[in-house]
Formats: sequence, structure tokens, C-alpha cells
Amino acid sequence: MRKVLVIIGALLFCSAALSQEEVVHKERKNEISFNAMNLIIFKKLQVSYERALNEESSLGVSLLTKLGSNTAFEVLSEGDYAITPYYRHHFQLPFDNVYFTTRAFTMIHSGLNDLGSTPKKYNDVAFGITTGTKFISKRGFIFDTYGGIGRNFFDKNAPVLLVRFAISFGYQF
Repeated sequence: MRKVLVIIGALLFCSAALSQEEVVHKERKNEISFNAMNLIIFKKLQVSYERALNEESSLGVSLLTKLGSNTAFEVLSEGDYAITPYYRHHFQLPFDNVYFTTRAFTMIHSGLNDLGSTPKKYNDVAFGITTGTKFISKRGFIFDTYGGIGRNFFDKNAPVLLVRFAISFGYQF
């Protein structure tokens, strides 16, 4: 009888511990990440903070700054400096912690448009969308990929379109 009580007690303890880990994982509402692709290709540092509103949506903001001189890939990039607030919606895929995501963003950015004969500085606001996938480990590490397009609206010196691509790494807490 004593062995049975010990086994039942151990099972209850283990199930409580496992359910506690699940609760902690679901309560993570904040995340911070950085875009490795911008750093490698464009020599720009992009850091993002995101806050979950519920299981399916979140709000976030990205800050981007140039770290070096412009590269050959600048044609449709996000400029030299940018702040990008966004709304993201998550669609659960049939795998745990893997999501298809869509994002609507507004980007306030500045840069140098050197597509014409003479480079021109610009400050503009773009609106756009992205789609991608987001993988979250049980411990909260994030791998996020997305791609999309935006359109500048106000400065005639800004490129008409901008392209957003990311391979980001981060952590949920």
C-alpha cells in the first residue's frame, strides 16, 4: 500500500510540475529579437520588441540604425534609420510552437536614395505588410523569418517601394 501511495504521489507531483511548465510557457508575453539578415547583408542593426495581446496577436516596434557605409544592396532597403511599429497576427500550424504570421507595419525612416544620377536624402513614412513563420522553443528562444513589401507616401526623393526580409533570433520572457 505504501508503494502505491508513493507512486501516486510521484505521478501527481510530476503532472503538477509539467502543467506548471506549460503555464509558464503560455504566460510569456514579451519578446526581444534582432534581425541577423540586416546585420550581415546591409550592415544595419535592427532590434525588435514585441508584446503579446492574446494567443493570436501582438504589437511590436523595431528600431534600425546604420552601422557602416552603404552596401551594394541598398536599392530597396529600409533606409539608414527607421522606427517601425507593427501589428502581427499568428496562425497556429499543426505543430507545437510553429506559427504562420502576417504583419501590418508603418515605417518612419530616412536614408539616401542613390538610384538616380545624384543621391538624394529622404525622410518618409511607409505602410506595408509581411508574411512569415515563427518558431518558438519550449524555453522561449525564437527563430523568425518574414518577407514583405511597403510603399513610401510623402517624400518624392524616397524610393517608391521598399522590401522587408528578415531572419531574426530572439527570446520570449
